[in-house]
Amino acid sequence: MKAYLDAVYDGANNGAAEQRPINSNLHTLYMTNRCNLACTYCYEGLGDTFKYGGMAVNIPTPDELRKQIDNIIITDDDNIQSNILLFGGEPLMQWVNMKICLEYAVDKKENIHFGTVTNGVLFNKPKFLENFNNFFNNRPDIKQKFSLDISFDGKGNGERVYRSGKKSTLDVIDALKIMSESDYNWRMRYTIQKDNVDHFAKDILRIAKTFGPRRIITSIDNAMGDDLNDIDHNKLAELVDSQIDKLREEWIARRLHTSVCEFFCDHCNGCAGQHGYKHYYTDKGLVRRIHAHENMGKFYDFDPTNIDLTGSSYVGDRKQDTKGQEL
Repeated sequence: MKAYLDAVYDGANNGAAEQRPINSNLHTLYMTNRCNLACTYCYEGLGDTFKYGGMAVNIPTPDELRKQIDNIIITDDDNIQSNILLFGGEPLMQWVNMKICLEYAVDKKENIHFGTVTNGVLFNKPKFLENFNNFFNNRPDIKQKFSLDISFDGKGNGERVYRSGKKSTLDVIDALKIMSESDYNWRMRYTIQKDNVDHFAKDILRIAKTFGPRRIITSIDNAMGDDLNDIDHNKLAELVDSQIDKLREEWIARRLHTSVCEFFCDHCNGCAGQHGYKHYYTDKGLVRRIHAHENMGKFYDFDPTNIDLTGSSYVGDRKQDTKGQEL
């Protein structure tokens, strides 16, 4: 499976930077490494390590976030759109800090866009939802530049659980209903994993027709190849291709009206040619700067052994300063 996916990625990214003009950079600000779920396939391993213990809490202060945004604005001139992804953990758990980032950045730069990826369960909290809505109603200029992605895996959503083991599916469905009745620019993030790999086309069609997100962005659970070692990977690849073909047929027949990103999202290589660089910020500042067409690799940005506190970052096997000059 991994070899098949590598071939898909390589084919999609071959010459991407030369084929499409670069007019933006992508900047990821990690708001927190904490989460209110413990998904079994979490890339941070929260399901195994947290239990409100284990890994130390990493949350940037408001001053640190402002400095990071200042660095972004210095890096990108006015002609470059700064795409800022407020990420986690569960970023909405740091809603106060998110509001600080949104207001500070918009008031300093016009050519900017924001996004966040959330599990959505906080939208079921009336006080939180009221605060969330009031903020954007009072700042329509920010709302226009903000997109929201909610993670939901359809048939495979049983892997997305609370620390207690309780499934989050019904809570996320309630959140999706709330968003479907709103005027937010929101999208669905669907992870293809072992419990839905044979069902994702039906899932995506049903999600599109039921909730009407602006776009459905698919990604792959990196551990799925290990989980499926007893399955013929060639047959699995044929299954995946046939489901993608089914989605294309529905689109051509105008029975599907929601764009579906196949195996890619705007945070990875699928749209690589639209960005020049990707930058990653944690509470330690800028910890990674890579060309947009390169994969970040295994996530370990909160591992202190990977962080250069001098402000430099690692780009592949080359060490560079924050301006991208090789050291």
